[in-house]
Amino acid sequence: MRNVRRDLYELIFVTRNRHKFMEVSRIAEEFGLRLKQYDKEPKLELQHERQELIVLTAASTALLYVNKPLIIEDSGLYIKYLNG
Repeated sequence: MRNVRRDLYELIFVTRNRHKFMEVSRIAEEFGLRLKQYDKEPKLELQHERQELIVLTAASTALLYVNKPLIIEDSGLYIKYLNG
């Protein structure tokens, strides 16, 4: 059985995906982070070529609802020959 630290820093992980939450939580604990899931994320699907703008918008929007230190995860698939 793994020794779990009691002095973990707590963050809110904004995601509706329970499996993603569980996977990221296990990894976060190794770095001194305890995650709590917030699964009522506002669904904002900003389409933009700059990934950092998409993530900043999503995080800023989630912060309005959570108002606590939080993390989000976002990924994109860009295919040059399809202009995306």
